Amino acid sequence: MARRMDREREARILALVDQLIEAAMGLGLLEGEARAAQWEKGRGLVKEVAGLAVDFLEGRSDLLENLLEQLAAQRLPDREILKGFGSFGADLKEIIREGVARYREQVTKQEAPPQEGQVPPLLPGPEVEVRGVAPAEHRPLPAADAVLRALALVFPGREVQQGYPFHGTTLAYYLPQEKVAVAVEGKFGGGKARQEYYCRLEGINLIILDAASAANPWRAAQVIRQARRRNNRRSG
Repeated sequence: MARRMDREREARILALVDQLIEAAMGLGLLEGEARAAQWEKGRGLVKEVAGLAVDFLEGRSDLLENLLEQLAAQRLPDREILKGFGSFGADLKEIIREGVARYREQVTKQEAPPQEGQVPPLLPGPEVEVRGVAPAEHRPLPAADAVLRALALVFPGREVQQGYPFHGTTLAYYLPQEKVAVAVEGKFGGGKARQEYYCRLEGINLIILDAASAANPWRAAQVIRQARRRNNRRSG
């Protein structure tokens, strides 16, 4: 039983580290309040990982930062992909530092004797899951949703219409507020030339992803961001 619990704890830690990497990568694509919210999410993930990982360190919370940095390094995707994410390394390191500091602060408050009339604070209990169903934020997304995740990173909060009817063709992904359409090479609903012609006619920025980029949200986000910048320079 204890061994099974350790395996489950390890799996949970690795899943959280993956989410932390995702959050840190997304920072380079966000600004203002959206970036602040993403940063806060990252700190919360680190705090949760710290609470799970400290047992493996026999309570040595002073080793948490090094452990988390090593775990993140082991879980990173292709290094070539990371080149498009600017300050990712520095952001990740700082998020880990702040998240661990927040965890230590909470533990200190937990251990402090309560003042008269106060109820001692409690550390959050384990997350409750319905058997066989993981919480939504921890479920792996289908491969087909990689483009949607990329669009959410580049255009947070914007409406994305899938399968948008367009002059006898179908735009795979269309953001009406941004006048941006995204297609995957070889999967043009109604023909590539027709889509390109009518997108130019209506001032829509058609971004075409190759199959490999479309399967990886981070690579897709990088390509979309670069194409958007090129289009903005031409428009300006």
